[in-house]
Amino acid sequence: MALTRARPVAGDESLGAEIVRDIESTLSAPHDAAKVAADAIEMRDMIAEEKPAKNVFDLKLASGGLIDIEFIAQTAVLLAGRGRSSPATIDNLALAACDAQAHEQLRDAFSLYQSLTQVMRLCLTGPFDAKETPPGFADLMLRLADLPDLGVLEAHLKETQHRVRTVFDALLRKGKGKR
Repeated sequence: MALTRARPVAGDESLGAEIVRDIESTLSAPHDAAKVAADAIEMRDMIAEEKPAKNVFDLKLASGGLIDIEFIAQTAVLLAGRGRSSPATIDNLALAACDAQAHEQLRDAFSLYQSLTQVMRLCLTGPFDAKETPPGFADLMLRLADLPDLGVLEAHLKETQHRVRTVFDALLRKGKGKR
């Protein structure tokens, strides 16, 4: 799955091109859908156990958060046998991996999570704590989410995370024969 995100970023251009060819060759090889799904679920479960989310605002680690969306996209790339995972993959994966409603939910969640995460990383030195949020920062978060207060934002995030996790389970656990 890590190869779905691999890209050369510096160094000799010919070596970079060779690495890209090797990556694409590996990604385009046939993959057992059930094994890929089982591996993704196992990896996600391990992350959840070893690095549990601190709260609903831990948008990367929360169940139904960014990691779940990224694993859906990476699994779709592996099973499609082409391309690499990126934000554009998430926008395009619906046609191959899920129905239009699930796709819209993933796309909207990814957009919301990215917007909020970027602001939190730029403005905070630690984890987000809704109880100790400066008013100006809270206003910025609420403007990004187009919501009236932090309680509503928290409820919206919980619901969004639930929807993403439902899609994750439907797409990946079905590959293992589980729901």
